[in-house]
Amino acid sequence: MRIRLRPKYDDEELAAIYDQMYDHVKWDEHRTRVAWTVRRLNLFITFQRPPIERVVDLSCGDGAILNGIHGPMEKEYGDLVAANHLTMPNRLAEESVKLVTGDLLICSETLEHLDDPDSFLHDAAKHFKYIAITTPLGETDVDDNWEHYWGWDLMGVNQMLRQTGWYPLVEETLPLDYYTYQFWIARSEQC
Repeated sequence: MRIRLRPKYDDEELAAIYDQMYDHVKWDEHRTRVAWTVRRLNLFITFQRPPIERVVDLSCGDGAILNGIHGPMEKEYGDLVAANHLTMPNRLAEESVKLVTGDLLICSETLEHLDDPDSFLHDAAKHFKYIAITTPLGETDVDDNWEHYWGWDLMGVNQMLRQTGWYPLVEETLPLDYYTYQFWIARSEQC
């Protein structure tokens, strides 16, 4: 299942929606999801040979996931919102993914915010060996989160990954009170 929840917002609407910097510690559910994601990424990174040397984070967030990753790799932050602590400020994820490369791309709570997640994933597959994704599972109610353009189940994300040049390696879910989250790691078929 894959569903378009709403049409794309214009620039003025986006500015009003994303008028504050994200802070993951504001909500218990976000703290839990971030910690869960960090544990899984650290486990994945630990066993990669050759080792992961460069990680780019184009997540909706405040950099907590990338900051939680262990290891001597190079790290670069990006975000959907213009936050002053990021190294790629004022640039949408769709634009940023065409300008950066690395071993691992983190997209936590990103794809559901993109007008065209398929093009984003296709571009990412040209520049990254691996991608890590979290996104809500089975979101179909347009009133659940007015920031989200898309909702999908596990099969919907699996199909989207495969159709955009990715081979899924890890698929897990984290059921919480408001959402059940999907966690994916996939390998690029192009890099």
